Amino acid sequence: MPVTRRVPSLALGCLLLILAAGAPGAEPRATPAEARAMAERAAAAIECQGRDRAFAAFEDRRGGFVDREMFVVAMDRTGRVLAHGARPSYVGMNMSDLTDVRGDRFVERMLTLPEDGFLEYFWQNPLTEKIEHKTSYVVVRPDHVLFVGAYASHP
Repeated sequence: MPVTRRVPSLALGCLLLILAAGAPGAEPRATPAEARAMAERAAAAIECQGRDRAFAAFEDRRGGFVDREMFVVAMDRTGRVLAHGARPSYVGMNMSDLTDVRGDRFVERMLTLPEDGFLEYFWQNPLTEKIEHKTSYVVVRPDHVLFVGAYASHP
């Protein structure tokens, strides 16, 4: 009788979530739904691969976590940057007091969210270099938050 091996469901689930990256989106602008999907994939990568490997993937333009203006940012619960997909030089900096152009302390709001969810603010789009309305999906964990954002088509 042949011996069959079963892959534990968590490992299979992790593999499927990470492989779900697929090709970059064809549309010129990312959507909040795409930002949420990337943020949830990033959270799964941390769970499955560990922080060091996941953070390295977040900062690698070919690592599956940079698509158009979307990228992953991870911070500890004090606002210190742990990984930044657009500007790795920000790692180690504390961003808890950061405000948008309207004075909104959006990072502070991210750090105090009680659960995963969307958060809106105004920020410079790295593709257009203009200040635009941004919607980020924030994943909240006990020791960190991570987020991915998408800019509105019409600021």
